Formats: sequence, structure tokens, C-alpha cells
Amino acid sequence: YLPKCNPQCVNAGKCVNDNLCDCSKTSFTGKTCSEYYKQKRNKITDYLFLFLSYILIALTITVFVGIYFYRKNQIIKAASYDFLNFMLVGILLNALYIIFQIKEHFTKTDCYFYYIFDNLVC
Repeated sequence: YLPKCNPQCVNAGKCVNDNLCDCSKTSFTGKTCSEYYKQKRNKITDYLFLFLSYILIALTITVFVGIYFYRKNQIIKAASYDFLNFMLVGILLNALYIIFQIKEHFTKTDCYFYYIFDNLVC
């Protein structure tokens, strides 16, 4: 007896019975071994990156305020006030992007922001 799978098993899956694929020796799952396993995220790493992102956001806002109050200082003038603010906005957006990457459950608004952050750089 030769089992037949329609559609055929893919990704090194083995047809073991009619329309039944064995995916145990692959890194895939599903009826035809065509779906990736959903990997579990390491919560400690997520919390570490979340914590670091919040620290980065707090530092960025603190530097924004410092640059604003000392914008007449020669060092700030030499580095260009606008350029420093532009760099800080980039750092802030980067930290926010990390937070969006860590989130597991998205609202519709989160999806819009995620799309914007993901496509910000052309």
C-alpha cells in the first residue's frame, strides 16, 4: 500500500497515510508541512529590551530638554542645535520601534504605527 497525499507533503514531510503528512522530522507543521512552528519568545529578553528602550527614551527626552535650555552655549551652537535635535528624534523613533517589535498583541492603532515605523526608511 502506497499512501497518496493530495496536495503533496512539502519541506521534507513524509506521506504516511492518505492525505496525512508526518512533519516530525522537519521544522514545519500543518497538513502538508508548509507552516512554520510559532516559536515562543523569551520573556526575560523582551523585558530587558523594553527596560532599555524606556531608559533610552527617558535619556533622549532629558537631552532634548538640556539642549533646549543650553542652546545658546557655544558647544551646542558648534554642533548645530537642529542637527542634535534631528539625531535625538531618530534615537527616540528607534526606541519606540523596539517597543513595538516586542509587543505581542496589537490594536488597530498599534498596527498603523508599526507599519509607519517599519516603512519610515525607504
